[in-house]
Amino acid sequence: MESTLEDVASARRDLIAAGRSAGMTDARISLAIGVRLAGTKRPRAADPHKGKGAPTIEQVLQVFVAKMEEHAWKVELDDLLSRRLLKAWVGPRVVAMATVKAVLGGGASLVAIGQAFGRDHSTVHHAVNTAAQQWGEREPKLAKVSRETVRFFR
Repeated sequence: MESTLEDVASARRDLIAAGRSAGMTDARISLAIGVRLAGTKRPRAADPHKGKGAPTIEQVLQVFVAKMEEHAWKVELDDLLSRRLLKAWVGPRVVAMATVKAVLGGGASLVAIGQAFGRDHSTVHHAVNTAAQQWGEREPKLAKVSRETVRFFR
């Protein structure tokens, strides 16, 4: 067991070094590692009969950020994945978690989404069940961005 943990730690260090040499930010590297740890299977789309391939967590986040930019929000993917608790980032982060769950449905567990964001599954559960609605009421643009992102993948 100890050698397996050492192998995992070594692989993680190698991935971080490769990501940095490729010019990736630490947040993007963390997202890539989190998606890898969540499993090698791609999550299923909420409606598999739509004919599109199942989106990944990273693809949903990229569309979410693009929609945020369309509505003049200055939030980047690195901000959503950051550990910082700036008010300008917390709302969009919470709504992004709920949007990922809405798009992927049962194809992505709360644990997988939490790992992608560098957070615990209970944080994602709170975001999906209560916080996203509260932020959507405070900031109608966030609710609109979420709806547009979900529609993009349907």
